[in-house]
Amino acid sequence: KVQQVLEQNFHGKYHSLAKMSQDFRQDLVNRHFMFEDCDRFNKGGGGCDFWPTGRGIFLSSDEKFLVWINEEDHLRIISMDKGGDLNAIYDRLVKSMKILEKNIEFSRDPYLGFHTFCPTNLGTTLRASVHIKFNNLKLSEVKEEAKKLDLQVRGTHGEHSDVRGGVMDISNARRLGLTEFQAISQVYNGVNKILALDRDKIL
Repeated sequence: KVQQVLEQNFHGKYHSLAKMSQDFRQDLVNRHFMFEDCDRFNKGGGGCDFWPTGRGIFLSSDEKFLVWINEEDHLRIISMDKGGDLNAIYDRLVKSMKILEKNIEFSRDPYLGFHTFCPTNLGTTLRASVHIKFNNLKLSEVKEEAKKLDLQVRGTHGEHSDVRGGVMDISNARRLGLTEFQAISQVYNGVNKILALDRDKIL
């Protein structure tokens, strides 16, 4: 049903993980469109049973909207683009969600928010992230500032990945206890503050 809803309402195509070639899959991973192999944390929680059966990705024709199927959660809905226009990216996500909610029922608790595989995503489930490289600040300095701003720093290939080539993924640390707008504002304002510190640092 999910594949049918996606392909009928969005311009794009569903790609089954079990059927895609290794070269095609690696290309998607390299461009941050596709999840990597199931890690030990998901395996320990039972999230990798019958891998790769039932897993896949829906990718829009303009490659700005994608949905991961059964990677960790049943659906991970992603709006992305190059540049720093978070408003446009969020607007695309909201419009897409309104279409999906008309056709798919999402499980939600009035107190804890949307149900997710990982408890850290309870609440809005929204993670707004920016891939960015700083010229002057060290990784340790960015992490220190990010913690003060309720932001999280990781590598660009997933939650437990290392920072490679100086490019960091910075996102809101909390999903619970704030609105979607507050989460995005937190990232926007926080990243701009760290950018200002980077520009002002005397080498």
